[in-house]
Amino acid sequence: MQPDNFIPLLIIAIFLLGVIAIGKLASRRIENSDDYLIAGAGAPLWLIVGTLFATFWGGGVIIGATGASYKSGIFGVVEDPFAAGLSLFLVGIFFVKLLRGLKIKSVGELYNRRFGKNTGYLASAFMIPTYVIWTAVQLLAIGKILNVMFGLNFNFAFISATMIVVLFTYMGGLVAVVWTDAIQMIIIFIGLAAILYVGINAAGGIHSVLNAAPENYWNILPRDNKITSWISYLAMWVGMSLGNIPSPDIAQRAFMAKDSKTAHRGMIIAGGLYWTVGFIPILLALTGIALVSKNVLDPTLFSGDSELLIPYMAKTLLGPVGMGIFIASLIAAVLSSASSSLFATAVLFSNDIYKPLKTGEKE
Repeated sequence: MQPDNFIPLLIIAIFLLGVIAIGKLASRRIENSDDYLIAGAGAPLWLIVGTLFATFWGGGVIIGATGASYKSGIFGVVEDPFAAGLSLFLVGIFFVKLLRGLKIKSVGELYNRRFGKNTGYLASAFMIPTYVIWTAVQLLAIGKILNVMFGLNFNFAFISATMIVVLFTYMGGLVAVVWTDAIQMIIIFIGLAAILYVGINAAGGIHSVLNAAPENYWNILPRDNKITSWISYLAMWVGMSLGNIPSPDIAQRAFMAKDSKTAHRGMIIAGGLYWTVGFIPILLALTGIALVSKNVLDPTLFSGDSELLIPYMAKTLLGPVGMGIFIASLIAAVLSSASSSLFATAVLFSNDIYKPLKTGEKE
């Protein structure tokens, strides 16, 4: 390990130990299945907003959206965060009261009641592989970040991240997930603000950054009038906004709120926050373009993979402490999504498949 990496890695290690400690503390509040699955159905508004935002705001948004904006402008992030954020508004406006009124603990139970138990088992079984793969992708992102930034062995970083996520999720259930989500949201904001502030200053100020925007950078519509382009564009909005509505992780947040009003307001506020903060990766990409034009960043470093723009910006612009805080914020964003998808997988299997089969429930 290089001496310059000691301080940032120490900061990251302290953050990860804190995550495990939160899981341990949360486990003391688990007394029954309601506490484990829906956090006792008593979460206040701020906690609902924090966990929803952190769940959606994964590494894919920070790293992926910045890379997509660097290549394609704002059009490259139509699906996420904009279409994905729309799903929170739709759930909050049209579905929260319905879900709360059913008095269920998971989205799998909804399929059971509406279509029968066999269909419920099948629906839950089909959702599990999706969440397993999504969890794995998030954890692989941590391995990639630590490998690129500090030269850590990729497999070691990946396995370590997996063990940490499994450990604190297993110990504290949804309580651990949402509490770490809320704390990680704060860390995410600090990291994003730090890299954006330093990047804009290095590029010569906000005017220099805005003036560096390529042609059509701010065009969110298709760049031609072909019918196929508009069909694809509509599919991007519909696929992400409607496709996220039945997701178990959103449903769990609706079930855990202390009442329907809190769940409704939490979805709306989180959606608005997601859209608002979603402009930061767009500005970060534009800052990267400005830094390349001023020869501060070497574009060949990420020419083959634009998602490496953010790590290399941090490596170039931040000192050891700033680097540690920012990478911790990236890992926080990834962990929040990974823990939510891991918990959703556990609920689908234990509550919607294993438990009914064990108790002998049949169609």
